[in-house]
Amino acid sequence: MKAVLRFVPVVVLTVLTGCVSMFSGFMFSPTAGEINADNKSIAVVAGVDNDINIAVTESMTEALARNSTFKVMPAKQVTKRVTGYPQQIKGPYNSAHITIDIDYSKTDLQKVKEIMKKLGTDYAYVIWAPTGYSRTAISQGTGGVSGSAAVYPAVAQLFQGPDAKVVGQGRFDVTSVKYVPLTSPSEDDVKNAVHYTTEIISKIVAEKSGALKR
Repeated sequence: MKAVLRFVPVVVLTVLTGCVSMFSGFMFSPTAGEINADNKSIAVVAGVDNDINIAVTESMTEALARNSTFKVMPAKQVTKRVTGYPQQIKGPYNSAHITIDIDYSKTDLQKVKEIMKKLGTDYAYVIWAPTGYSRTAISQGTGGVSGSAAVYPAVAQLFQGPDAKVVGQGRFDVTSVKYVPLTSPSEDDVKNAVHYTTEIISKIVAEKSGALKR
């Protein structure tokens, strides 16, 4: 079932397209040398049971299917194979109140191993988007017009094999900005923004995993 965003005005990545290559290592980097995942199977997994995390995970699943040579497990299949999905997985951070205090050593690897065993895929890309905050946004391109922004930090790790070896990780912020006084992004704005964000991140993950579709 598709996630319905009931409470969040999400999500445009606050990085200009021309700057993506500059920050791609921040968004995703291999941790154990070169990744050769061409034509390997993968599942995208939500690490937190909330609307925004589920929406980003489902959109990332579709984006990887479009943009990579991974054999991507559909979101519905993930739900069928993992009882009680989405489950809470202790993620790679100490705290997540406003922003995420990242500590990659904190991930519950045993939980990830259990989920990967049920999935049976070569890889699992687990995304955690546990928190969010609002801020004022000022547009330089519209004469200093102010608006509101909702920011949702996310952190993700790529796991390989039954031992859930961490082979890649990174973080990114997803943000929705509306330069209209007293107005929040609509549901359509949210859907378009989620699509835009995952389109960019999926290509970075695929490229750095040796699985970018040419």
